[in-house]
Amino acid sequence: MMEKFVLRGGLVLRKEGFEVGDLVVEKGRIASFGKENEKKENVEGLPFFDVSNLLVCPGLIDSHLHGQLRFDCMSGGEEMEKISQNLVSHGVTSWLPTAVASSFEKTKFFLDAVSGCRNRISGARVLGAHLESNF
Repeated sequence: MMEKFVLRGGLVLRKEGFEVGDLVVEKGRIASFGKENEKKENVEGLPFFDVSNLLVCPGLIDSHLHGQLRFDCMSGGEEMEKISQNLVSHGVTSWLPTAVASSFEKTKFFLDAVSGCRNRISGARVLGAHLESNF
């Protein structure tokens, strides 16, 4: 991933609504926003992507997902990896794999899989686990 780049000329979703401008992304996070032709000294020389006529919005977070496309979160890390890779194509950048009410052993297997995925998974980032159970 590039350290710092510009999304130039997109229709950017802000608190106040949509606004055309340049979005500077640094280390995977929004660093600054400027209206077109504003703050040129901050973006000169940076690699840029022309996103004119495109919407630029924050990624979505799915806080409750048991599975997708016949992949089940309770089945372990390989299936979570496949789910993560697919979620990005739908605008989801982060998610919480969700367990169903299960035995202690199955819940531990699920939690170990989530823990193993947190820093090595590609696609949407695993933020943690969502436990559904009869505690």
